[in-house]
Amino acid sequence: YRDYKDLKLAQDLVWYLFSLDWDKAPDFGVWEEGPEVHASSVGAVLAGLRAAREHIAEIRVPGRFIAAGREALGRLLPRESQSRPYDLAQLSLLWPFRVVSPEQREQILSNIETHLVRERGVIRYPGDRYYNADPNRPDGNEAAWPMGFSWLSIVYTKIAEEDLAAGRRSDVIASFKKAHHYIKRTESAMVDGGAIPELYVGDKPNPNTPLTWAQAMYIVAVQSLENLKLSLDRVEMGGVAAEIRREEKAVGADLTSASSASSADSSTSSAPARRGGRRKFRGQG
Repeated sequence: YRDYKDLKLAQDLVWYLFSLDWDKAPDFGVWEEGPEVHASSVGAVLAGLRAAREHIAEIRVPGRFIAAGREALGRLLPRESQSRPYDLAQLSLLWPFRVVSPEQREQILSNIETHLVRERGVIRYPGDRYYNADPNRPDGNEAAWPMGFSWLSIVYTKIAEEDLAAGRRSDVIASFKKAHHYIKRTESAMVDGGAIPELYVGDKPNPNTPLTWAQAMYIVAVQSLENLKLSLDRVEMGGVAAEIRREEKAVGADLTSASSASSADSSTSSAPARRGGRRKFRGQG
């Protein structure tokens, strides 16, 4: 902070939040939809209050404020809200906020990977109508966000770091592989030139391409995984990264062969579609 005015503003915000009963008040959440109480919103405020309490001695955050946030999360989880049993936004509780227990983390991951992961991305929540392929039948026709793959990769990298610090070798390997897997899923959803769309409607990207948020998440995911590889090398577990690279080369060769066969098959068909006559997208024919 710069001076007393900054501290006063931050302290006033703490008191203001609790004058509003923030842990019970409906909000519009990450996706600006609502109002209802969202676990991801409660987690964001809880993380901010916890950081202020732990790192800025001049700001007073009573322990009961932290307890109220944890109790609110406990009431909501594993749901995101009353209307949503699970939501991509809940990954924020795992990273960057880290405000859930290991058991809650596993439940959130299980729900998202079981119910929300699709071929080209992760849907935000069941029945999402934003860019829905069939608004009259929204369930099962939700748009898929490639950014979700990068987010999952970051989460698994952070879990691998925890496993590494605790000496859980087999868990490190499993988490590393999951993180790498979702990096490759992100890359498979890129359009020509490496641009990451906001979302896919069916197998077609929407016009919001590239999405800066998605590009940034991918960069963070790649850098996080590279940092983990360095950590593995330092503790003589570099073989894990080498094993993944061997698997990646094998998968890459298979994809190259499949791509060549696909190109040969399409040589007698019409030219691939281009949006705006400029950029060619994968998956469009």
